Order: sequence, then structure tokens, then C-alpha cells
Amino acid sequence: KEWLKTFSVRTSTLNFSKALKNYSVSLDTHFRSFPEVIYYSNEIFYKPSQIPLVVNRIRTKPIAEVLRFLKVETKGHAGNNINLDEIDAIKTDIQSIISNGFKGSIGIITSFREQKYRMEEILRKELDNYHTLERDHKLSVWFVGDVQGEERDIVYYSFVEDKQIGNGRLTTIYPTINGKADNIRNLKMQRLNVGFSRAKD
Repeated sequence: KEWLKTFSVRTSTLNFSKALKNYSVSLDTHFRSFPEVIYYSNEIFYKPSQIPLVVNRIRTKPIAEVLRFLKVETKGHAGNNINLDEIDAIKTDIQSIISNGFKGSIGIITSFREQKYRMEEILRKELDNYHTLERDHKLSVWFVGDVQGEERDIVYYSFVEDKQIGNGRLTTIYPTINGKADNIRNLKMQRLNVGFSRAKD
């Protein structure tokens, strides 16, 4: 009777399956990302869950090419959960890597849905080769909660918040020390783990 309670249109099939299980196992080998990319997930998510994650990706690039931080010079072009300066920085960087011959796939993950919609709108309008990027580089923009099952060679993370004007509230969706999302069982931390493990290279 207990497991029947999980059989409902309001309950995920995953919860139903978990209620029925008589055995469970977690994947413990990660092939997608370089060690630096998966490090956060390994330290904060897998180790506390007692999952001995083995990163099985051979190093083929220097660290400076694996993790890059784009400094965004904010000019106050931001609103509620939107940061236009960040969109412009990502757009410029995409144009730069493509002009330098990058052939891989490209994804963009945003912290807020509003940023996702505005990002798509601006990129479609201002990138002459947007449809080519979609076709040849699988260019996609996702809200961090909708990116499960995806992967790209390069992933840009658009955090959105501009500290000078407080236009986003990252603490509501990302773990902060002793915050409500600072728990590996919390959906928000799981969402961050999924987002941070989408990048391959």
C-alpha cells in the first residue's frame, strides 16, 4: 500500500520506481568531463553521497583551456533576473571562438528562465550565423533546471546576478553555506550538480 501512494499523476515515475526497488546502484564512472569540470560535483555531491566517482577522461588540454572565466564589465544593463552585459560577453566570445576555427558543440546554461528567453532572443537577432550555429554546433540555451540529459563540448554558465544592483537572487537557487539549498538531497543542489556536469571540454 505504501508504494501504491507513489503511483499518481502528481508523482514522478522515478519516485514510483524507487518505491518498487529491491536493489539500487549508482553509476561511479564519469566519462564526459575533464577532472576540473567535474571536480565540484565530485567533491560536493558524489563524495558526501558515498559514491566513489572515478573520472575516466584522459587529459588532452591544459587547464587554462578547460576552465575559463569571462570578466564581464557591467554597465548597468540589467533588470530582474536578466543581465544584458553578460549576454553580450557570451555572444562576443562565441563569435571569437568560431572565427578561430572552433568546430565543437556549444551550450549556454542560465540561472534564471528570464535570462534564457532574453539570451535566445538577442542571439537570434544579433548573430548573423545563428541558424548555422544551431545546425553545425548544436547551439542551445537552457535554464539550469531544464538541462538534464544534455552535453556540449563548451558550456557557458550565465549566473546573471550583478552585485552592484542586485538584479538576481542566486541564493534562492544555488547552495550557500547553511542555506536551504546547501544539502545534497535538495533539488537545488542536484540541479547545480547537473548543470556543472554538462560540459565535456
